[in-house]
Amino acid sequence: MHGMCYAPFNSKLAYSSDGKNWHVNEFVEPYGYIVKYTDRTESQVFWRVERPQLVFENVYANGSHANPIALFNGVCDDGIVCLDVSDKVKLKTWTLARPFRVN
Repeated sequence: MHGMCYAPFNSKLAYSSDGKNWHVNEFVEPYGYIVKYTDRTESQVFWRVERPQLVFENVYANGSHANPIALFNGVCDDGIVCLDVSDKVKLKTWTLARPFRVN
């Protein structure tokens, strides 16, 4: 398998207070599939956006984090082929970084 899931345009928010028992909020989309670049006039729609990872400005000795500065996602923009979950297709996926603040 190639690592991208079969569920286009469908991000979900899951949360847990203890890291063991998780709840899914079906009404909150934590990240979108349309990206507006700062150096282009047009937006780009991705067929797949997955594997969210946050980067924090501060990580403390006790393991807590503060000030998220960017969201990283694995993305696929090869059109309908991004939805093929068979081993026949080699997807062209890459990592997208989206800053929360632009200076």
